[in-house]
Amino acid sequence: AIMPRSDADVVSAPLYDYAAWTSAQGPGEVDLAIIGFNADPDQDGIANGIEHALGIDPKTSTISPYLTLLGDAGSIAFSHPRTKDLASDVTISYEWSLDLQAWYGSGADVGGVVVTFTEDSVDTAPVDYDIVSSHASVISGSPSEVFIRIRATK
Repeated sequence: AIMPRSDADVVSAPLYDYAAWTSAQGPGEVDLAIIGFNADPDQDGIANGIEHALGIDPKTSTISPYLTLLGDAGSIAFSHPRTKDLASDVTISYEWSLDLQAWYGSGADVGGVVVTFTEDSVDTAPVDYDIVSSHASVISGSPSEVFIRIRATK
């Protein structure tokens, strides 16, 4: 007799990972699977991992800005696209620095300076990316300048 399958028997498809994303880019001048996550073969200043996370074409040099900023004393508001198809082994985070050498995550206390990040996402259906609005706030200390960056990690 044929028995119906229960939900527990359902086999899920393999997770979509960064290697699958590189394969999906198709033929071209750049073999992203070999070049790597941190490489910038199109020489636009944006590494492959960030291009994946933001939904930017990794084979074409990106000229238009993908990050918009609005700042005032003690805070910076910024927005950027984020792909809806983010690979399962890729994460996006924000970091801050006082000197562009040492980088810290949200809430780290560095000599009395603490910067936190908050984020809201807006679904831009049917487009294949969301717009993420983020805010970096200096919640303690009085640094003369604070730098922020978006980091993609695999």
